[in-house]
Amino acid sequence: HSNTAGARIADALDQEELAAALSGCEAAIHCISGDPATIVGAIDPLIFAANAAGLKRIVYLSSASVHGQSPEPDTDESSPLRGDQEIAYNNAKVEAERQLRAEASPEIVILRPGIVYGPDCRWTNEFTQALKNGSACLVNRGEGICNACHVDNLVEASRLSLITPQA
Repeated sequence: HSNTAGARIADALDQEELAAALSGCEAAIHCISGDPATIVGAIDPLIFAANAAGLKRIVYLSSASVHGQSPEPDTDESSPLRGDQEIAYNNAKVEAERQLRAEASPEIVILRPGIVYGPDCRWTNEFTQALKNGSACLVNRGEGICNACHVDNLVEASRLSLITPQA
């Protein structure tokens, strides 16, 4: 929204409500949670509403899981998406990205965070508890990679994606 002092929230499956919420905006962040049908089903209403409102850019919060639960080393944003996974959520995020990429406008920016953590987060709290009670274990001496992103960094990346030319 051109007025950064406020946010607008709308039902992601209601294209008329979305269009009204996006009216007067130049860009929007699409952040949805739900079952696979909701994740994929929200794309058409989003594109309709974005075009009706004249949006220039959509920042879509996807997931690093589009590359699988244990992606190959050197996987990056140019790596092929894996729509053949056992986890329906991952496949839904792949399908949603493909639908978004098929659109000519508005400009689509996709962010793919892995584990998002922050204050009072289960990812850190559960591990801390396991360390305290002696039930934690580290595979391969903990030398693996954890694709984690602090919530503050994701918010900043989202903000920058709204305002940076050719994000």
